[in-house]
Amino acid sequence: MVYFLLPLTGIFVGLLSTIFGVGGGIIAVPILYLLFPKISPQLVISSSMGMIFINSILNTRNFSKQGKKISIKNILPFTIGMALGVTSGVKVVKEVSPETIKIYFGITVLLVAFKVLLSKANKNNNVKSWTPSTDTPEVIKYLISCYLGGFIAGTTGLGGGAILVPIFISLLMIPYNWVSFLSNICMGSGALVGILIFLISPLSTGSSLPNGLSLFQVNSVNFALITLLSSGALISSKWGVKISENMEPQTSKRLFATLLFVVSIKILYNSFSF
Repeated sequence: MVYFLLPLTGIFVGLLSTIFGVGGGIIAVPILYLLFPKISPQLVISSSMGMIFINSILNTRNFSKQGKKISIKNILPFTIGMALGVTSGVKVVKEVSPETIKIYFGITVLLVAFKVLLSKANKNNNVKSWTPSTDTPEVIKYLISCYLGGFIAGTTGLGGGAILVPIFISLLMIPYNWVSFLSNICMGSGALVGILIFLISPLSTGSSLPNGLSLFQVNSVNFALITLLSSGALISSKWGVKISENMEPQTSKRLFATLLFVVSIKILYNSFSF
């Protein structure tokens, strides 16, 4: 059953990451906790990041084919902020209990849901060409915003998109049709840093995985979980890109917020039922 449910989860992740600009951890993390109740948070977070890294590369490639491009120089403040945030977040995870991480995850998602509902999208929602500002105040905003997204990613397994998307829309005023593309670039860079850190970090608790999956584990990274999750995303990523280009921003925002509410309430309910 596990070998079927994980790729199925990946299919939904592929759609969500392109439609809403989130990494898919919002779906993958609860599923992993549900399938493996005693799994180490380190394994959950590293598996989510591995899937997000692969999925972000695929999504960025698909968006690029549609004409969206940003130079490496202009994207640096975003990727540096993500990398620093993820590094800080991963260090925190090692010192906190699994139960606390679950509760923190649920509360974070719930707050993001409220933020998404209250945020107002930039009126310029269909901009064909856009470049990040190089003005110092704006660059500092990019760094701080992505550091926050990276920190949340490192501590919960979210790709950071759940935090970045509302910030990109309401604070940085990035055109809506560029949000998902930019968010995927940021998440990919943050996830790569996180995976590398987990690869050299031994598990602080047992993995509690079936023998067939534990064979593919290196320290705090399980390549079997990453592969199974990513296989589904490979199928659905292109569908998501097409849907995202045709969906109204308001509709997208409402669907995203509803998803966040459902996931957060489920996680918090399970956490306080121990």
